[in-house]
Amino acid sequence: MREAEPEYYVGVTLSQGIGFSERGLRGFPAVSGRPPGYVTGVVYIDSNGNGQRDPGEKTVPGISVALAGRRTVTDQNGRYCFEFVYPGTYRLGLDLHQLPADYTPQSDPVIVKLPANANLSQDFAMSLNGTIEGTIFVDLNGDGLWQPDEPRPAWIKVILDGTVEAFTDKRGSFLFADVNLGRHELTIPQSGLIAGLQAPDTVTVEITEESLDVWGLFIPLSFMGN
Repeated sequence: MREAEPEYYVGVTLSQGIGFSERGLRGFPAVSGRPPGYVTGVVYIDSNGNGQRDPGEKTVPGISVALAGRRTVTDQNGRYCFEFVYPGTYRLGLDLHQLPADYTPQSDPVIVKLPANANLSQDFAMSLNGTIEGTIFVDLNGDGLWQPDEPRPAWIKVILDGTVEAFTDKRGSFLFADVNLGRHELTIPQSGLIAGLQAPDTVTVEITEESLDVWGLFIPLSFMGN
């Protein structure tokens, strides 16, 4: 006996997939033949500036990373992850608009090509920066301490680590920004001083994670023979 024809047909197509992640059950568009992967990595402090993550170099939480218009933020371990990334070519990099002021990127954005059934790992390096602010003054009484009646000359050149230059303003103050972690040397060229004044020996300053900003540094200029 022939089975009766159904009165209605209902067609079903799969336009949504289901995935599992650390944030629970999620839906995503399903595209036949093009399964999605993910892009992940860490953001870290490149302490020695060699462009790769070495043992002991810290990762950074709360840093925004961008992938072709998508944004995510590194977790407490400095790791980011873009889930459900379909095969294609993408621009991946640190989100400079959201980067905290104390950090400078050491890795440029990259163009990544993600094939089907593939995942990709890409780390990004940053440096942690501080500031050095100080004042140059003429030490009239030779005690090494600034007194209100002691002048603070403008246009005195100060050199950081033998390469970076700054000049004092009308208050005798100078500023170096974006200074990397570590020990640094400040020098004042004798050639930039008027006759009779003498620059001090090299001044050593240290920038650490606990003390990023060195402020209120007073450097005396003494009279020849004092």
